[in-house]
Amino acid sequence: HMSLSHRGVRPGDIDAITKAMKKNIFIRSLDLSNNSLGFKGAEAVSKLLFHNKYMSTLDVSNNNIGNKGAQMLVLALNSNESLKSLSMAGNNLGDTFAKTMASVLRQKEETARGLRHLNLSNNRIGIRGGDALADFLETNETITSLNLSWNSLRGKGAVSVINAVINQQKLDLCATTLRYLELSWNGIDDSLAESIGELIKTARVLELLDLSHNRLG
Repeated sequence: HMSLSHRGVRPGDIDAITKAMKKNIFIRSLDLSNNSLGFKGAEAVSKLLFHNKYMSTLDVSNNNIGNKGAQMLVLALNSNESLKSLSMAGNNLGDTFAKTMASVLRQKEETARGLRHLNLSNNRIGIRGGDALADFLETNETITSLNLSWNSLRGKGAVSVINAVINQQKLDLCATTLRYLELSWNGIDDSLAESIGELIKTARVLELLDLSHNRLG
């Protein structure tokens, strides 16, 4: 495990680090959270994902990588079979990115080379992004843990996600069905009580559902 969190890492620094790691077979986890990577840093990390076939965990949270940088990272996942855990929290990526993420996840699922743990918290994901992720989640066979806390799903976006998980749980597709779903701090109110109740009733595999700090009750 290599942690460079809160180390003031900038694009120039990360370029040297990622070049050195391209063929590294020992470091399986890389934490780059809370730095200043920006787009150039995200570009360097995406190149690392193309070449490194051993790393299983990557954290680029709170790095101001921007939508373009995030999309480069996610598209690089198509050529990476080893990464199982990805955190991109706190990068203000929005709905457009969520659509790209859902599309890439669907492609990876078709080749059985999926992520297992995905953290997209605090990224301004709203109704459109929630709808896009819901389309993927309904038949998801790869993601077991999804963090969508601190977003703006609110009513319709949250309903889409919850209903998709309900349908997926009913199918009980395989052992990798979603087990952990975090939806705290999303402005979810009592209008979703019926959907939430249905999810709790039908959940076969779901072990954790976090709805704290919403407008329920």
